[in-house]
Amino acid sequence: MRIPVAIFAILVVLCAVVLVLWTIDERPDSRGADHPVHETMRQGGSSERHDAVLPWGFLYGLLSIVLFVAVMALGLRRRGRLPAGSRRALWSGLALYALTFMLLVLSYRGYVEPGADHALFGSFPRPSAWMLYGIWPVPLLFALLYMWNFDRWVISEDEVAEFERLAAESKRQRGRDDAEGEG
Repeated sequence: MRIPVAIFAILVVLCAVVLVLWTIDERPDSRGADHPVHETMRQGGSSERHDAVLPWGFLYGLLSIVLFVAVMALGLRRRGRLPAGSRRALWSGLALYALTFMLLVLSYRGYVEPGADHALFGSFPRPSAWMLYGIWPVPLLFALLYMWNFDRWVISEDEVAEFERLAAESKRQRGRDDAEGEG
């Protein structure tokens, strides 16, 4: 499938997910309940309040990650093709990002279950730790791949030289046109 068509399809499905979420009735406890001690605080309700929206939120998040990688692939295309090695790197990065997101959602789902183990990881609840130590750093891997492979994937030295040649030629032509206009 061509990348622009895939991006369009992802955007359409994302819109459909939002429309589905708009039609789901809001549960009375979806915004939490008053805290018994601190009146300015709210506390979560039952874990069942997530049952209707969590799968849709997971799908929306997963599609957003796929969209992120697809837009990167669109930017890397040269002459209608992805550069050598970039396809494997993008698929690997997508798999890692999607797996990390899935583990975040599963961790959250387990965390809100009644009687769940609320042990901390690195002084954070497990879902927060997945967010901080997993979801946040994975896009940095894409930035590093981009940086390390810039000359091969984005613009080569030959293309830079060609650009400089064309820019110099254009500048000379403008100089001639200006000289002719004055005469």
